[in-house]
Amino acid sequence: MHPEDIDVTEKFHGASEPGHQVQEFRCRHRNGRYLWAAGSIFPIYETAEDEQIHNVNMVQVVAQDITERKEAEEEIHHRVKNNLQIISSLLHLQAARLDDSALSDAFQDSQHRIRSMALIHEELYKSEDLARIDFRCYTTRLVDNLIDSFAVGGRIATSLDMDSHC
Repeated sequence: MHPEDIDVTEKFHGASEPGHQVQEFRCRHRNGRYLWAAGSIFPIYETAEDEQIHNVNMVQVVAQDITERKEAEEEIHHRVKNNLQIISSLLHLQAARLDDSALSDAFQDSQHRIRSMALIHEELYKSEDLARIDFRCYTTRLVDNLIDSFAVGGRIATSLDMDSHC
């Protein structure tokens, strides 16, 4: 098991509904390379009474190699991230070459939107569960990015009142 994925074992053992939760983890192949797997754990009961009182006699773990899918996801993430960075840089270069301040401002606004999209992409990518994104962390990063983008640091104070912690 990869050292960063040891907590997956704890999730398996602590699962309230075995078999209904798929965990992704890395395990070392005999050649030394880590492979990605998706696994579920299923309880095995000897009798119907054992099942009624949740007395698990054995468990069956089913795992599937998902290495190719994870590597493809990683490649797509890097391509999207790099493309957004290139677009942002091109907008910045073009804005710097313009004499018309209104047009330059429009290019800078577009660059800020691209940075915000990149931030959203990054938060979605690193989130384990798309339904549960740490909105406080995301909002804090977005506001900090916007303040930096508009070069108003120190002139604006922010205060966030949210439940989750960054």
